[in-house]
Amino acid sequence: MSRETTVEEVFGGIIQSRRKCLRLSQEELASRSGLHRTFVSQLERGLKSPSLRTVFTISTALNMKPGVLLLELARLRNSVKQRVEPLNKIESLVQAMLRVPFFQSLPGAILEEILAHVYNGARTGTYDFADVVAEESRVGWQVKSTRIDTPVTWKRVKLPDKMSLINASRKSSGGVRELGDAIISYCNRAALESVDKYKLTTLRYARLVDHMNGNLTYFERDLRIDGMLFDPADFIWVWSKKRKTTKKEQLSAFHGIHKITGQAWFAWHGLGENQLHFKGERHWWPPSESKARRDFFRLGETLKLDEFASIIDSVSPGASSRL
Repeated sequence: MSRETTVEEVFGGIIQSRRKCLRLSQEELASRSGLHRTFVSQLERGLKSPSLRTVFTISTALNMKPGVLLLELARLRNSVKQRVEPLNKIESLVQAMLRVPFFQSLPGAILEEILAHVYNGARTGTYDFADVVAEESRVGWQVKSTRIDTPVTWKRVKLPDKMSLINASRKSSGGVRELGDAIISYCNRAALESVDKYKLTTLRYARLVDHMNGNLTYFERDLRIDGMLFDPADFIWVWSKKRKTTKKEQLSAFHGIHKITGQAWFAWHGLGENQLHFKGERHWWPPSESKARRDFFRLGETLKLDEFASIIDSVSPGASSRL
């Protein structure tokens, strides 16, 4: 079980998120606020409790009103507390469903049903960005459940002018940038459309990872709802070379390299079925001690088919005969 998240850690997360949004280094924030860089680092990691004077000083340096910062602290602190019980329920239901004889790993549709049950919501059953929506609380989730070795498909990015953009990207750096921006804009627009359509005030990414050794990880991450889920300026794009394998020829993919981490975050297969693989998802995983994350071990053996049939019959007599 994860430990209690402190107020200091929540405050530090707000400071760090706002600083990165403004594209400031810790040194630049320290200079703006008149605080020592080491102290800024400790604040962001939740290792120091800020005084009221520090709250006013650092909020000004971040172009925020102190009252807004404190309200955001209260909102996020309450959100952290409210996540404890749901994640316990999700873990329990995942454990139960993994004993079903037909599941080696948990299908995404089953995880969607679990979230809908726990959060009193419903599956959207569409190709919208939000897979599950809780209408009363106005929260939406994009849901992913895969094995650790399976690429995460973010979206099928079907650009209306795809071929003209691809052809232009083969000819100039400007064309490369235009195609990359179009992919990021497509992702941002898809998220914003769900926010508007379902009148959401909170959008989350829900993820179950099967490590294939009995270990599982589940986490939820709050996403931006202002149409800037990803910043196009954070990426540079390159085409990979066509490759041949023993099974088939692999077409070129268009890779989005994240400037800050220097790693490939996206791979768009626009010459094939338009899948956008989200390789950078690992950078979204919260630390193991986070309140928004659960690491657990798969308990119990998979039920034998006759055992499962007996359970079904106990609920609905004769139903197992139709399995």
